[in-house]
Amino acid sequence: MTMRRYQFTNAIRAFSKCSKLRLEARLAMMKEKERCKQQEGKSAIPYDEFSLPNCVIALNNLGAIDDNTYRLAVDRFVSADWREIFVSMSNARKKAWLDHLK
Repeated sequence: MTMRRYQFTNAIRAFSKCSKLRLEARLAMMKEKERCKQQEGKSAIPYDEFSLPNCVIALNNLGAIDDNTYRLAVDRFVSADWREIFVSMSNARKKAWLDHLK
């Protein structure tokens, strides 16, 4: 009887240890899934509405602009403040701003 009790106790301990390991593995998988979900919503490079490329795109979308005015505008885009101002303007104001740069 003692040998059976010993074997039964060991079996319960082994089962308990196995259950604990499975639970830990499941929790780790759930944490990894959650981390992946959070990363899906984030791009590797955060979007910047006032980035230099976005300013150049907006500048190109205005139509024909002479090279000198284009260069003067791009020179202003070095400043984050000027980029924000330019992107925030209406197209009519952008054109007036460009005329003022000449």
